[in-house]
Amino acid sequence: MGEPAARDATGGVLSRPPLVIVCGAPGSGKTTLARRLGPALGLPALCKDAFKEPLMDALGAPDRARSRELGRAAIVALITAASVVLDARIGVVVESNFVRGLSEPDLRALATRARAVVVHCATDRATTIQRYAERAGRGERHVGHFDVEVLPEVTAGLDDGRWEPPDLDAPLVRVDTTDGYAPDFDAIVRACRRVHAVTNDHREGESRRISDRGRRSGARGPETRDGATRAP
Repeated sequence: MGEPAARDATGGVLSRPPLVIVCGAPGSGKTTLARRLGPALGLPALCKDAFKEPLMDALGAPDRARSRELGRAAIVALITAASVVLDARIGVVVESNFVRGLSEPDLRALATRARAVVVHCATDRATTIQRYAERAGRGERHVGHFDVEVLPEVTAGLDDGRWEPPDLDAPLVRVDTTDGYAPDFDAIVRACRRVHAVTNDHREGESRRISDRGRRSGARGPETRDGATRAP
């Protein structure tokens, strides 16, 4: 079961903020999409590399082992930051190459307090590998990513399915990034908004029903854990 729904001072259910989880393989275009979706949806966009690269600058990443370690720390920081934002009832876009079978506990912890939708970016295997190799050759990313060394891992990950959509109880929007976006960007935005609107309408309806029952029964203020009644 998920966490109990948060309630306002009248006992009504508070609307949960939106959560957009953007995922996919390295080189699939997920970071670019996440950075566009944030402003389009009016949400902050938290991307893994925005956490990892400052860590590498501050702490150094002289080898691949250290880069992996800082990558794990970046995920912890990303999930923690997203949790703080959601607890403030603010929606958020989160982006990383989340791993199917490993990332679900962290993502479910976020989804229990939000109205979640998963946006999965993908293209064919050859295009993904070509994009990643070309990016590594250009040297456009932080040297601490070790993109040239990581290329065999990217190939292996495409073969074993680790970057397939995480197993979450949330609507899934699949985006083919082979040539732009399919569906197109506006359709992706509409899909995210539609999920959030439908869920929000349901939650607001529940809030109204609970508030109406409270008024009919002459309910007192919310109770604390020891049963004492607080002033509304």
